Amino acid sequence: MEIRPRPTVGTGLGSGLRLVYVGITTKVLPQWAAFGDVLGAEVRRLGDATVLMRIDERTFSLWVETGDVEGLGFVGFEVDTDSRFDEILERVKRAGIPCEESTDLALIRECARLATFVDPAGVRQELVLRHKVLSQPFVSPHGSNFVTGEFGIGHLVFGSPADLSSFYRDVLGFGFTDSVDLQGRIITFLHCNQRHHTVAVSQGEGDLHFNHFMLQLGTLDQLGRLLDRAKAAGMDASPLGRHTNDRVISFYCPTPSGFGVELGSGGRSITGDWKPQYYSESSEWGHGH
Repeated sequence: MEIRPRPTVGTGLGSGLRLVYVGITTKVLPQWAAFGDVLGAEVRRLGDATVLMRIDERTFSLWVETGDVEGLGFVGFEVDTDSRFDEILERVKRAGIPCEESTDLALIRECARLATFVDPAGVRQELVLRHKVLSQPFVSPHGSNFVTGEFGIGHLVFGSPADLSSFYRDVLGFGFTDSVDLQGRIITFLHCNQRHHTVAVSQGEGDLHFNHFMLQLGTLDQLGRLLDRAKAAGMDASPLGRHTNDRVISFYCPTPSGFGVELGSGGRSITGDWKPQYYSESSEWGHGH
């Protein structure tokens, strides 16, 4: 399998896209509100059918709304300038993917501009310009802070029958970070800023499968306290472990919708002289392996 490194969008590893929010549909909205409190997010209702979760200075990072299915509803990627917004939309159009800019949805998501399109695996993408930052500081109910900013809020992991990796690289401009070969199942890790990976894709699975999203705690102590809260809340949390490639110490647990969340601390960042490597194990230790 040929791996072709590509540059990220923009000039420099820290000036490309960033994941700023994840949208989730659910039949169990009250359970998600309680789950957000365990995570250490600020949780607020937006009407009767939506719960917003804040983990930094932005107006929200998780948008959870009532729906007919449990799963991923949409993902939001932010750019800093109108020119980069237009550049990426042009790439999407050249790839033959219909896209639409919406002023109404931009108002709802609280950003300057917003365009929507559907990637080859059927995931709705929302490209946003200047997602709103609040003047009120984020205050976690449990004293946690999260590593976000130029790194974005975390990462997403998919299993996909489509060549989702090529879409993220050729159309959205992600760069190749590294890969893990788990007995023939190749997981490709991709970056769009200095976070080790913002998207990871396991290609060749029968249907689109949203495996998990990840949030990064500021310290190992905060992560440990979060693990204690998860266990006290009856969540089926994995043991702590350290990944081979990004070196993050983390644990996993199921969300109320059934897919997973990874909570981590520490890890490696992408540098200008980054050289992709290949791994045969996903964890150095822990994670129940």
